[in-house]
Amino acid sequence: MMSNHTQISNGEQSNFKSSLNSHVKDLNVDYYYHLGLNSTFDLKSNFGDVKYVLMCGSPIRAYEIIQRAIQALKIQLPVGQTVAPI
Repeated sequence: MMSNHTQISNGEQSNFKSSLNSHVKDLNVDYYYHLGLNSTFDLKSNFGDVKYVLMCGSPIRAYEIIQRAIQALKIQLPVGQTVAPI
């Protein structure tokens, strides 16, 4: 079922379409379990300067993707800084 859903978080209002079942759409808080966050967290003030977020499968695959991005974007890491699969 597609429905318009209005979520009010930290005084801001956003409209989005979502396919939510009747149990989920009535929840007051949306949990982003994979990030350890929820919709009550002030995402804009904490992550407002973040331009990109990359989420992918295994740590090895994420490591390979970031290595390719570093090369493609010609990013020079600061001395002593490295990328490591976690």
